[in-house]
Amino acid sequence: MEIGVLGAAIGLAGLLLVFVGYLLSAAAQIQEQTPRRRLKAAACTALIPFLCCLGCAWMSIEAIQGDVFSAEHLLLSAKIVLVITGIYAILATIFEVQ
Repeated sequence: MEIGVLGAAIGLAGLLLVFVGYLLSAAAQIQEQTPRRRLKAAACTALIPFLCCLGCAWMSIEAIQGDVFSAEHLLLSAKIVLVITGIYAILATIFEVQ
């Protein structure tokens, strides 16, 4: 189980990092200041779920090494990461559509 959560957390972190790179490159190509600021803000905000994914991966490694607390709370942390990433995706979509 720990290996699966570790792979999922690292995979989600990688997807978020690609999305951040896309937003920053799109912001660099836009000449108008307001849309550029919005894209940069969306990219910076994506660092929150990205860091949560890294934290979940860290807990997975700790659980693999035998840490009881991490093993008991690993699925909870994975669920929290999914909720935070989902909230970010919804908010980023809403603010980009406006």
